[in-house]
Amino acid sequence: MTRRSSPRISRRALLALAAAAASVVGIGGLAACGGASAGTGGPVVTSSTVGSAAATAVPSAARTTNSSVAATPRAPQGAAVTLRYAMYTSDPWPAILKQQFDGFTAQHPNIKVELTTDVLQATYQKLETEWLAGDPFDMCGMSPGYLVLFADRGYLLALDPYIARDKFDVGQYYTEPMNDGRYKPGTLTPGAGTSYAMPASNVGTIVYYNKTLFQKDDVPEPTAAWTWDAMLQAAQKLTHANATTPQWGINGAAAGTNNINAFLYSAGGDFMNPDRTAGALESTPDQTAMNWLEDFVVKYHAQPNNAEKKNIKNGFANGNWAMEVGGSWNLDVYVGLVKEFEWDIVPVPIGPAGANSRWTYAASDMLSIFSKIKHPDESWELLQYQMGPDGMKLFTQTGTPALKSVAESDLFMPPDGKPAHRKLILDIPNYSKNVYRLPGTNYWIRNLGPAIAPLWEGAIDVRTAGKLGDDAINQGLAQAKGIASATGSSTSSR
Repeated sequence: MTRRSSPRISRRALLALAAAAASVVGIGGLAACGGASAGTGGPVVTSSTVGSAAATAVPSAARTTNSSVAATPRAPQGAAVTLRYAMYTSDPWPAILKQQFDGFTAQHPNIKVELTTDVLQATYQKLETEWLAGDPFDMCGMSPGYLVLFADRGYLLALDPYIARDKFDVGQYYTEPMNDGRYKPGTLTPGAGTSYAMPASNVGTIVYYNKTLFQKDDVPEPTAAWTWDAMLQAAQKLTHANATTPQWGINGAAAGTNNINAFLYSAGGDFMNPDRTAGALESTPDQTAMNWLEDFVVKYHAQPNNAEKKNIKNGFANGNWAMEVGGSWNLDVYVGLVKEFEWDIVPVPIGPAGANSRWTYAASDMLSIFSKIKHPDESWELLQYQMGPDGMKLFTQTGTPALKSVAESDLFMPPDGKPAHRKLILDIPNYSKNVYRLPGTNYWIRNLGPAIAPLWEGAIDVRTAGKLGDDAINQGLAQAKGIASATGSSTSSR
């Protein structure tokens, strides 16, 4: 492959680039399908905590939200084209993408797709480096933690002109997952604006429970109307931590940000204040939720501590705990793993703010095309294939496919499929919030989990945890604003 020359950048813009890069430490995000925090004992395929991408301001020429398709010469009919595609190593994604590429190439014999995989942080560092070097990848699997970062820096192709040109029917897809890929550059808050990514699948936080253990301990099974009190009481009754083979009532409640946010929301709180200008973990609703979650581990010992679950792998599938607060991306993982007992799923419980305030975490795994590439039309054709029925059928393995007809088909929702209440996951977008729609999330989320983690071990009190958490959020938000300002300064200098 011939390498293209680097884009020309003014000296003033280069100085802004260097200043921005020097100012950033620890920018990070999470994959939508990797919300389980380290040490939860869930399937090893679901853990994807990330590090930092190089922080760089981008010249204004890079930013594009054009209303029409750019006049990039298309390869001659039948000419050989190679598309470069990057994806972080989160099973089963690489295998799924290869199957999609085989199907696409069968329809487009002249287009070859090369897949590059690496751990999440390294993948996005490479994507940024290659774009700045003038030899960008054509496409990638887009983590919600990097969408704002890459859109603000002009790395991503605006998809709306292609949607309009080809009359691509976005109404076929669930609304909120489609909105996850929309963003207005400079706002730090996705959810509306230009389409920079398309959703592959949507995932969210639910509660898995072991029906067999509930029946054995004579504990009523949870229902959609269950409450915080019901969850706590069940967890206590199902805990036999001192038994020869210890059993805990629950795991994943006091855990990573994608788990605790469901409880912050149902207490009437959130990570940030209503104005989205500062952290809110010191607020009364958040303190209530965090104190309640801490009690599972510290007061009642109904959730194992880190030392106790250190050597436990696939704890729910192996019956080490009766309930697991976890991601819907594990649904079919457990269908494959769990053979020794009956199990089901239930929504997160109703909190003190009432039934109308039940919310959970949700986000989308997405697909993006890069700007300044040689083959945008061919890349768009591949994206359309991935978003079509053939491509979406494979995304049933990564979460709820964004295409309604596939998500609601017998393939994903077989009449006799497991678990019994499988259809509950289709409702997740209707009572969920995406933490990545808060400003600067990708800058603060990586540091938030470690900041409050000592609370779950009883090492700090809830007030201290709230302050440390707010400090992490506020520092990340200030960092995000600083980088956005630096990017704006460099763009205005040209």
